[in-house]
Amino acid sequence: MQLKALFARSFPNFFRPTAGLIDASSMLEVMNCQIRALTGGDVTKENEVFSIDCWRALTELDAKAKEAEEIRLQTQKYHN
Repeated sequence: MQLKALFARSFPNFFRPTAGLIDASSMLEVMNCQIRALTGGDVTKENEVFSIDCWRALTELDAKAKEAEEIRLQTQKYHN
């Protein structure tokens, strides 16, 4: 099984299809957003984040993506 497929299956809320290819500057922006999500915006926690096991970090990002989608759906439902 390809790594990409394994991640998509293991973390379905976080690894979703994209509209197309992303360039290096977009990739840097994505990584910075992921780090910020894991630190909660607290730059003093970056070293902790960098030392976290990759699988654990992806689990947390997947949970955050699921929560964000639930909030988006609730907000959309409220506004309709």
